[in-house]
Amino acid sequence: MNNRTIEWDVQWFDSNFDKYATMREVMESYNKDHGTNHPYKTVVGFLNRNGFRKCNLSKEQDDFLRENYPKYGGKKTTALFNEKFNTNKTWSQIRSLCHNRGLRIEDKDIRNQCSHTRGCKYEIGETSKGWCEEYVKVSDTKWIRACVHIYEQVYGNIPDGYIVIHLDGDKSNNDPNNLEAIPRRFGAKMMRNKLWTHNAVLTKGVIALFELQDKLKEMERYGRNYLDEADNAKSDD
Repeated sequence: MNNRTIEWDVQWFDSNFDKYATMREVMESYNKDHGTNHPYKTVVGFLNRNGFRKCNLSKEQDDFLRENYPKYGGKKTTALFNEKFNTNKTWSQIRSLCHNRGLRIEDKDIRNQCSHTRGCKYEIGETSKGWCEEYVKVSDTKWIRACVHIYEQVYGNIPDGYIVIHLDGDKSNNDPNNLEAIPRRFGAKMMRNKLWTHNAVLTKGVIALFELQDKLKEMERYGRNYLDEADNAKSDD
């Protein structure tokens, strides 16, 4: 059901919203009282459109950010904030809170240090968790997928037109034995035919099948002798 067609009990929110510390608690209580199962995003969307908002910071914490973020930037402000209020906020959380308040770093040098994606938080070679997998910082301005970095460290450069995949489908498993470089078209073909699996053996079998199909197509096009010559040339190398 569309969020805008749901018949919300606005009176309930007026009476109960301030009783709960988080939006999730509001959602859970509303669903429990009304026997509904509205998703978190649906409830939050309705609340935000109707002016129901939760402030995650006290006035003292809010004032602290307004005073310190423009002077020190996100990294130092995060450390000072956690030390003062005995919290465990991450750099990205503090940055988001400050950006939502329209705060801007005043010192040009500090602003330049923090201008690159995740730049002032990580050193070259360190990893960071992305949306669904890890990334490695390889220069001041460049991040690459951790699986690509590990594959190249172990097996060498990835050929043009190839991608690195996780054989077991687990993008957090960057063991070199779980990584395979395949032609990009193989990946598209697996997606199109719903052949991605969480079984490394089956995935290898699918790749082998595609390679065999390529060989058969070459045989049909060029003849058996062409393939024998190509295999002999590889053996000589």
